[in-house]
Amino acid sequence: MGGVEKLSGRLYAETAYDWANVGAAVTEAGVVLIDCPVRPTDSLHWQGEVRGLSPLGIRYLIATDYHGDHTTGSSFIEDEVTFIAPQYVFEDITKGDNTFSKEIFVKTLEDRGFSEEARQIAEAAVPPPQVCFEDSMILHLEPLTFEVRRMGGHSPATSSVFIPEEGVIFASDIVINEPCPGLRDANLKEWIEALTFIEGLSPGRVIPGHGAICGMDEVRGLR
Repeated sequence: MGGVEKLSGRLYAETAYDWANVGAAVTEAGVVLIDCPVRPTDSLHWQGEVRGLSPLGIRYLIATDYHGDHTTGSSFIEDEVTFIAPQYVFEDITKGDNTFSKEIFVKTLEDRGFSEEARQIAEAAVPPPQVCFEDSMILHLEPLTFEVRRMGGHSPATSSVFIPEEGVIFASDIVINEPCPGLRDANLKEWIEALTFIEGLSPGRVIPGHGAICGMDEVRGLR
């Protein structure tokens, strides 16, 4: 599967796409995407990589933030999916004033010579999620449990997805394993509390929102 890292028998992550990291889980109800790549070509590539892991294809998408690196790629998902996200994501997308901001992706791709992809992103409507939660939800899709919790910190919407059966947490931008985490919408008190919560879970693998897959040393270091 190319650069995709197999985390366990049912979990996968990819950290090589432009902008945010993404994940996928294989359940008896189909494939669950955890965020989706920004670029149309990356989004389609990722879907092609994971769709065949289940005869049911891709059935769910969980977005972990309202920032564009976590929502823009949902425009290019080809399967009919149930889109799950914090209520903050729904409110931000449905404002209709582009507050989730795709401009940085459009400008960057134009500067790099990918004008067609820039146009696709600029013109594509980002679909609002169909299933939303305020603070947390649990999704039971055999044989996995998805404990989705909005913890804020990086932004009011930032959420993690913990899969206890595998000891893996998709930490979104609560954990950023590279220099200079973005602070535009940050609440540092919430961020520290979120990192402390993850420490309490003590997962075996941590998939950060950005940077290499890591463990508890990086979580403690960021806190």
